[in-house]
Amino acid sequence: MDNEKIGYRIGMIISLIIAVAFIVVGIVAGGYGVIGGLVLAYLSLSFGTQLGHDTVVDDIFFWAWTKTINMPGIIFELDIDGILFFIAYKLIIAPIITLLAMLAVGVFGTLVAIFVSIFTFPFNVFRNVRETI
Repeated sequence: MDNEKIGYRIGMIISLIIAVAFIVVGIVAGGYGVIGGLVLAYLSLSFGTQLGHDTVVDDIFFWAWTKTINMPGIIFELDIDGILFFIAYKLIIAPIITLLAMLAVGVFGTLVAIFVSIFTFPFNVFRNVRETI
């Protein structure tokens, strides 16, 4: 069996388990929790089944998480304070800013991919299942 298909199957099973868990939690919560559980189940199922298959959701998600953000170079003085600032900036400040920017772009891309998956799921579900099986 192809390793790629095994990964697709695991992803579909995980998204199905998450969807069922959302439905069960919604039923236990009662009231509007049932509607919320069904909506979250649809979101997780639509996003999870399209991720990894060659869809627009896959493209958006992986584009956002593979963006690299490079910090610009800095100008510093060649005295002890300038050298300490350079070291502190390059080793402490710049990596933190880069990480936060990367996480912000990745989370935004994930939210956009989830929103797009709502509309593309009905058109891709049969092709994705056929590719997986």
